[in-house]
Amino acid sequence: MKVRLFAILFLILFFFLSWISFCESELDWITVYEIEIGVNGSARWIIERKTFLETEYDEATFNYYSSLEYHYELSSNISELVKTARLKTGRWNMTYEPLTITSSIFRSTTVTYGVMTYQYDWLEFANLVPDQERIEIGDVFVDGIFLFGNGELIVEYPPGYVVAESFPVPDETGESDRTIIWDGLESFSVEEPRITLRKKSFMDILNEYVLLVVGVVVVGGAGFSGFWLLKRRKKGEAKPIVQAPGPDIEIEDDEDRVIRLLKASHGSLFQSTITEQFGFSKTKTSLLLATMEKKGIVKRKKKGRKKLVMLTERSEEL
Repeated sequence: MKVRLFAILFLILFFFLSWISFCESELDWITVYEIEIGVNGSARWIIERKTFLETEYDEATFNYYSSLEYHYELSSNISELVKTARLKTGRWNMTYEPLTITSSIFRSTTVTYGVMTYQYDWLEFANLVPDQERIEIGDVFVDGIFLFGNGELIVEYPPGYVVAESFPVPDETGESDRTIIWDGLESFSVEEPRITLRKKSFMDILNEYVLLVVGVVVVGGAGFSGFWLLKRRKKGEAKPIVQAPGPDIEIEDDEDRVIRLLKASHGSLFQSTITEQFGFSKTKTSLLLATMEKKGIVKRKKKGRKKLVMLTERSEEL
């Protein structure tokens, strides 16, 4: 009797978990992995997964999936990955702090999408080389470490360090926000990516100040030249008529701003240029353009190591 009851419970659990996997696979996910490296070698993992909810069934599936207790299994998988990396690297104090999960649904007049965010801290993630003032990243990357498969990878390194080496060659790097970005994970092998960070030297700091001083001199010189030219104008020159300010113009949403920028640039720009122009984070730009691409407003294609964003015919109607 007990054996039969156990078999029934096992079958129920099996079909339940299978249905969960089936529901998840039905949804089309956009995944962004962000790893924030600390000076002590720890890493905060933030995994953001976004899916468009086009039907009521999609929304019901997302709600059901996001509320399931099976996330205990995900936490167990992370624990096993950390154990494997601990044995592989010999960093015996390596561990991770509890996984936290949040889910939200966002709605606009044209699109609805769900976002799930997973976050946990991995202690002794990177290898510290104190005598050489280096942080080495990569020896913990084993099969399955990217839990949800392919996606964009963003590694953020700590202040006071510079990138000495990174392999494979990243698609984007940002010195101002200290990020290294790969658009996809297809080219990675075991123990990749590999990143070596070194502490900033005196020359690194000096070069930064030299660039700052040169920038101040250039701006100051331009300002002085403009002032000098204005002083040489004829005293009798008519003053320009200043129009009274009109009513406040409604602030454009992000999509409209991107469309206007693209139209002003003859219909195409690199994704990194859009990020710099509006001061968005790289993650926000990626998600925003993915939404616009889903609506048919823009399309993206890889050009070298960058992504080119282009307006579609539909954008002319907006």
